[in-house]
Amino acid sequence: MYLQINILANFIINKYFNNNNCLLIITDRNNNFEYNGNLSYVYVKLNGIEIPYNLVFRSYGCQGIVITCQSPVSIFENLELGMKLGSDRFNYRKYLFLTVTNQLETSLDVLKSKAAEFVADILIVAVDSDESIFDLYTHKFAGPKEKSTDITWLDRWYSINNSFLFDSNLYPDKLENLEGRPFRIICFTYKPYCIIDPPDGTDMLVALEYARKHNMTPELVVDEAGEWGNLYDNWTGNGVVGNLAQDMGDIGLGALYTWEREYSFFDYSKPTMRSGITCIAPAPRLASGLATPFVSFSMELWIMTLSSYFLASVALLIVLSVTISDENDKKRNVNNIMLSLSLAGRIFLLQSFQKVPNLEQSRITFGLALILSLMLNTIYSSGLSSTMTIPRYYGTIHDADDLAASEIKWGATSTAWIESIDSDSRKVFVHIVKNFQILTEKELAAFNDEDLAYAVEHLQGGNLALGSYISLDGIQRRRLLDEDLYWEYCVLMLRKNSIFLSSLNDVILAVTESGLLYYWEHQTVYKYMDMNMQKAVKMSLRANNPGGSNSIVKLNLDHVIGAFTIWGVGILISIIVFICELIKNKYNRGDNKV
Repeated sequence: MYLQINILANFIINKYFNNNNCLLIITDRNNNFEYNGNLSYVYVKLNGIEIPYNLVFRSYGCQGIVITCQSPVSIFENLELGMKLGSDRFNYRKYLFLTVTNQLETSLDVLKSKAAEFVADILIVAVDSDESIFDLYTHKFAGPKEKSTDITWLDRWYSINNSFLFDSNLYPDKLENLEGRPFRIICFTYKPYCIIDPPDGTDMLVALEYARKHNMTPELVVDEAGEWGNLYDNWTGNGVVGNLAQDMGDIGLGALYTWEREYSFFDYSKPTMRSGITCIAPAPRLASGLATPFVSFSMELWIMTLSSYFLASVALLIVLSVTISDENDKKRNVNNIMLSLSLAGRIFLLQSFQKVPNLEQSRITFGLALILSLMLNTIYSSGLSSTMTIPRYYGTIHDADDLAASEIKWGATSTAWIESIDSDSRKVFVHIVKNFQILTEKELAAFNDEDLAYAVEHLQGGNLALGSYISLDGIQRRRLLDEDLYWEYCVLMLRKNSIFLSSLNDVILAVTESGLLYYWEHQTVYKYMDMNMQKAVKMSLRANNPGGSNSIVKLNLDHVIGAFTIWGVGILISIIVFICELIKNKYNRGDNKV
């Protein structure tokens, strides 16, 4: 009997397992199997039902699995559990179970086990009472849940002449038509990716299209409170990822990204679209007109101007020292210093002075200083004209660097917004993650009038995913960043080692090539989102942009208040000095009379 079952198993492997890289053969002390073929194989002989994971899961890539043991159900379930916990992927696995005498019922229990719900290609070879006849069984897998575990008899093999009764396909494509099998979709309302009633949205429509193509019945598993959810190391949690980890559904969707940690728990589909994470930050504020006279020059140019003034003063001091030579008169030296500073100031302020020392050196020095002052005054006047007509703003946030430097808090309802950058060691992202706040929708809505930036998504088609807590008034107080903080690919998540992954990727590539994803995005935004809000956010780049074409305004008092303030302060100081001189003069005359 062992010889005949070996012949049959080798025939099946050579016909149906040729697409596999290698075989995984698992036996126990009471059973044996001899493989005769060209495939590489890993042979594991067990002492019980425990799977030696260190031997089996070593990235061999063995998708063909042959099991002949006394406890096939326990071995099967332990092996599936090891696949779930390990790092290897077994999306194309095929099982071949070889039964021994009087173990038909035990072997068929494999098809009714919990693990069989996630595997389509399972074949049971069972020996008949006549040990020369072998029956081949599988499970239906398709159809409603109560019928998916129905046992299907495929064919019969006769060892006498090595022939099949019907020569049936022993591994039929069960995914081609799943006959209404439930397709459980874990989701929550997040526009425009997912709308629950009626089912709509970019991600939802991909899942529905896949279900339609394979004749499945979509069933929504909704967790509005959990949203994206939390996932713990013991495979529990809430939200989309938590429910998917606990096998509450076949697929999870709703703006799920290629997160590193979650990949060890799930399978990721091909990307459906690119999504940019950005935010609408508090709009820049109009700078005070008091600073207008000082913003015409940059800090570097002001330093250069002051340096030029002191160098000119030194040059004039040297000229004055040569012209008026009196080494013993300390008072005269002090007067020369004060005179040189005064003359340089008059030149730079384009003021006249009474007398120039009559020397060749003094004429050259005064001439060069005058030319320099004319150039600086011309540059300053031009800069002042543009400054006075184009308003100046401060606190403008353009990108991630500006957001980090501003120390402004930004928030959303879940840590999913920062999951992709949470472990990034770059300083800018460390600051951004530190300033992120997790708040409820009610709390976020209360911040529409406050200095809090709202996290939003910049979609591939140019639209924006806005939270329901953002009001139109809140948008008008904010400005969309010029650049995304970071970007990610949106994917659909499936149970780890899901057999649906390959066919789902085919659907995603098809809808992407056809442009349906762009159409679905615009359609969903138009049907379910406020277009006025969309326009308001996009227009905030221009409405609150200091460099925009609408920022040129008529000259008003705010623009010249700085110049008038300097003039007023100067007048006040001169009046005070004049009064002090009068008092001093009167005091001196009183002393002279005495």
